Amino acid sequence: MSRRLFGVAAAGLAIAVAAVSVTYLPEEPELAAADATVGLAFIGLGVVAWQRRPSSRSGLLMAVTGFAWFAGSFVDAALFLHRGPLVHLLVGYPRGRLRSRLERVVVAAAYLDGAVYPLARQDTVTIALALAVMTTVLVGYRRAGGAERRARAAALVAAAAVMLVLGLGAV
Repeated sequence: MSRRLFGVAAAGLAIAVAAVSVTYLPEEPELAAADATVGLAFIGLGVVAWQRRPSSRSGLLMAVTGFAWFAGSFVDAALFLHRGPLVHLLVGYPRGRLRSRLERVVVAAAYLDGAVYPLARQDTVTIALALAVMTTVLVGYRRAGGAERRARAAALVAAAAVMLVLGLGAV
């Protein structure tokens, strides 16, 4: 592993410890463990993906999602900041690059939603974003062929799971 990626992984671990310490510990160790697991999974898997395919932005987006996941522990207004890079990852998978105007609009909406706390707290906006993401990932899957279509199938399953959680949480 390169020094840069090792540094990213070490910073992720340090931020995770700090984030769960200020948010959950010592009163709620179960929530601390769950929160740390999610954020560290994104960072760790992102570092691995970044190392394996440095030309793809997916590993970077995954790691950024993990760091953004912890941002809400330090600043309340950053609670939903992870939505932008997560949606970017799902819509742009496997290369992390957006290919159509629809993809760019949906990803921009996700970054805006994540950055504007009052917007992200509105259930109707969250449901609309979840539907837009699912539609966009499905369109991307249908347009792709060959190996890219197989890779996008994984993104479709992941998007369905994430957007289901978002949508049900809003309902």
